[in-house]
Amino acid sequence: MNNVFDILDTYRKTIRGIQDEFMATHDRSVSLQQRQSKALSSALYFLNNNTIQLQEMESLYNGIETLMAGRISHYLLPHDYLQRALVHVASYLHVQQRHLTLSRTDYAFYYNEAKFKTFRHRDILFVVIDVPCNCQEFES
Repeated sequence: MNNVFDILDTYRKTIRGIQDEFMATHDRSVSLQQRQSKALSSALYFLNNNTIQLQEMESLYNGIETLMAGRISHYLLPHDYLQRALVHVASYLHVQQRHLTLSRTDYAFYYNEAKFKTFRHRDILFVVIDVPCNCQEFES
């Protein structure tokens, strides 16, 4: 009987060994898949970031070329910024200088025909636009 128990004990140890080896292999496989997934995720994140940065650089380059050609660039001064600035100037004139009003509110004028100057202070590019105003005192 002792021999039978020894054989059964060896058999159990063999089965446990096979199970342990299987689980260790499985764990290594899962760990490898996780590392591969993280590496792939990092690579895709880098490529996405790189693509966005290249698009921004190209937009900036196009904006500077447009400025050098004598026109205000949509890339450097988006429509919503220009719209807010014109609303701000109009409200300022309404409150502080009631005799003045904006004569042009169409965006195409400012992008294509308005006179402007640019200057840089540290990392900020300033675009100063000549905004035409009408004087109401002398119109009557």
